[in-house]
Amino acid sequence: MRASLNQLVCYLQTAKGHVVIGFQQGASLADADRLLTGEGKAMRHVKIGLVETIDREGITALIRQAIEVDRC
Repeated sequence: MRASLNQLVCYLQTAKGHVVIGFQQGASLADADRLLTGEGKAMRHVKIGLVETIDREGITALIRQAIEVDRC
């Protein structure tokens, strides 16, 4: 799945034991809950194990921020 106004905002990637939510401009996002991982110049991601409890509020906040960054 891909959503964008100007560039890639986020993506979902599935794997056998987890799901990844990636953010093209993740390094620009405030991450108060420390959900983002990665060390690339811009991109960051959240890796969610299939048996983990999802931090819905934290993920929602990151997606909303990513959309705002894309609008600029």
